[in-house]
Amino acid sequence: NKTNKTFECDDNENEEAE
Repeated sequence: NKTNKTFECDDNENEEAE
């Protein structure tokens, strides 16, 4: 899952996580 998980869930490979 390489999507906007910023509003989904924090995975191990989050591209733009705050």
